[in-house]
Amino acid sequence: PDFTERVALAPGIHAAGDITWSPSGKLLAFLAFRQSENIFTVQVLDPGTSALVDLFPTDLARTDSRTSRKAINGWIGDQAIRVIASCGDECRYSYTIPPGGSEAAVLSPTPLSDYRQLDRALEISRNSLEIEKKTFPKNMSDRDPPWNNWTADKRQAVYMDRRGLLYFIDTTEKIYTLIDIGLREVIETQWSPGGNLLAVRAEDRVLVFETPCLDTSISE
Repeated sequence: PDFTERVALAPGIHAAGDITWSPSGKLLAFLAFRQSENIFTVQVLDPGTSALVDLFPTDLARTDSRTSRKAINGWIGDQAIRVIASCGDECRYSYTIPPGGSEAAVLSPTPLSDYRQLDRALEISRNSLEIEKKTFPKNMSDRDPPWNNWTADKRQAVYMDRRGLLYFIDTTEKIYTLIDIGLREVIETQWSPGGNLLAVRAEDRVLVFETPCLDTSISE
């Protein structure tokens, strides 16, 4: 695959983490930070059409008196997204919002008794495997365990080498390819459920890669 072509999908959006694919792999939710207002919100991106929806538009994003921290707590099919938001010290709200947005859903949160759920939902998950070093090129990461993230079928992976470069590896085709993200630092990677799309959070950008060898592109 050629991981060098880029097309801007969400220009001006400051990505802040928690990238989460819908079960179908057609939609991608992620946290965003509105720098001008100093608050967090949740964006939903359709990589196929570049359509972008802010689930907490305008003042609806203000859920506490600080930065209104939020976390994505998973999808309900492709029909709704669960979001946890801070509503103050040791106060948390749960929202169930359709990916197209709903002011009514944002205005009808459910209080949570366990305020630690927000921090748990923000933990970055990876499908990391203990594998033989020969699977990777010689410049693989010397971190312990290796920084890698595999598709569910264990055919493809991304990994970080000791220089901070991100690589794609296909164990079936016995190939590996450098993923060009410029000078940005990679913070998080998530495979779509089908393994054909890869989302990468590189600092304040979310990059979406299509991995099939016959039709591969990069979007951001």
